[in-house]
Amino acid sequence: MKTIAILGSQASFHEIAARHYYKEPIKIINCKSPTEVVEQVKTNPDCKGGILAVENTIAGLVTNHYNSLQQLELKIHGERLLNIQHHLVALSGTYIHNVWEVRTHPMAIKQCSNYLARVHPATRLLECSDTASAAKEIATKKLEGVAAIASELASNYYGLEILASNIQNEKNNYTRFLILSKFEQEEELQQQHNKATITFRLNHEIGSLSKVLLQLEQSNINLSKLHSFPLKTASDEYEFIIDLEFNALDLFQKLLIQLRKTTKELQVLGTYKKADLSPSLALRKN
Repeated sequence: MKTIAILGSQASFHEIAARHYYKEPIKIINCKSPTEVVEQVKTNPDCKGGILAVENTIAGLVTNHYNSLQQLELKIHGERLLNIQHHLVALSGTYIHNVWEVRTHPMAIKQCSNYLARVHPATRLLECSDTASAAKEIATKKLEGVAAIASELASNYYGLEILASNIQNEKNNYTRFLILSKFEQEEELQQQHNKATITFRLNHEIGSLSKVLLQLEQSNINLSKLHSFPLKTASDEYEFIIDLEFNALDLFQKLLIQLRKTTKELQVLGTYKKADLSPSLALRKN
């Protein structure tokens, strides 16, 4: 059985994504920060992988998780796109009009902002480390009048009642999770890869980014994501993280040769198989 590090408590969306990705029994290490996830994968000999959410279709980038990726000494082995369905959950017997406080992760607040503004405009919002820990605290402390925004799995796991279902702003609410490992994948698996994530820096001069984009156009490789982050050491310099999609791994490898001539400190964070836009599946407490 593989041991996998995730962010958050039991029944968090990270756990749901991990169990869907591996499709086999796994042992979970619950971590309190993205840095702890990375450290578990790097230093714990029993830990074979980790998972971190990096972006959401409603709330955008999970910036602090991307910052952790920039410090990676790991490899991205894969990705999972999870349809996130948020529910308002509380102690059994709670009436929705008696809820005076809602607890959840900051990204969940953004994803459910329309519902909160319409139904609970005067309710106090309390940010938590993850959605499942908010549900756990309500259950363990028997907090009356307090609700959490969390998954159906968290509601079932901690014995809470769903007061309102699917309260996210959009039905097609997807979060992208990256699968991390310290081990290189087998060459046979690498040949099935059609996506890569790389980082690089550029000289601070006119046209430097345009040269990179031209190389991508000429290589017949699709640029699916581009994010820039200011360097802490220089206010006018940036590091770029990009996702590339290709039909054959050798096309990507040829492109790397060209990119190393026009970029600085290029690093391949990983090549992997692109995830399908598949719906979330129901998980239950074992």
